[in-house]
Amino acid sequence: MRSKPAAPGEAAPDVFAVYQEKGEEEFRFWLRSLNLRVLKAVIKVNGFDPGKASQRWTEPDKFVELIAEQTPARLRRGSSFLTPKPPKRGPEEV
Repeated sequence: MRSKPAAPGEAAPDVFAVYQEKGEEEFRFWLRSLNLRVLKAVIKVNGFDPGKASQRWTEPDKFVELIAEQTPARLRRGSSFLTPKPPKRGPEEV
């Protein structure tokens, strides 16, 4: 049996922006406030479960845990390739 897609009003929110705004702990609380359809949409849109193991899940906490683990991991993924920013110099150092 297939689950219904998220309703038009239940588009997947930008979890990366929310994570950066709220921080890890508050992000988890925010995820728990979302309904199951939205959590599934977030996983699908962001490709958090390429093995599709989450299709068999029914407990919202499992979806919350997956999103809470994958979001910061994706944010860190490209950071190792970025060049570090030079330290800011104060007016007396110039």
